[in-house]
Amino acid sequence: MATIIVKMVKGSDFNADSYKGEGNPFPDTAAYQGGWAEGYINACAQLGVVKGYGDGTFQPGNPVTAAEALTMVLNALKVVGKEIGKVRVVINGAGAAGISIGRH
Repeated sequence: MATIIVKMVKGSDFNADSYKGEGNPFPDTAAYQGGWAEGYINACAQLGVVKGYGDGTFQPGNPVTAAEALTMVLNALKVVGKEIGKVRVVINGAGAAGISIGRH
């Protein structure tokens, strides 16, 4: 699920390896199945999409519940919404400055 969310937010060419290792908020992700998901999970944590469990773990081997999946999607949409909001601010500022914005 973290892989899908990060690729949705960051793009399909996202390099998860750069998010592995230092700064990993969850002690149980690096060892899970060779650590392939660690970078994606860490990126989701940095984006504010996931927070893990109260004991500080992520528990990557557990099935994702419907509630957890929905929380991740809604949190990802907040991140995407902030980026869209930034684009709108730039476009509105350009318009106010008299800069023409092309329309399709």
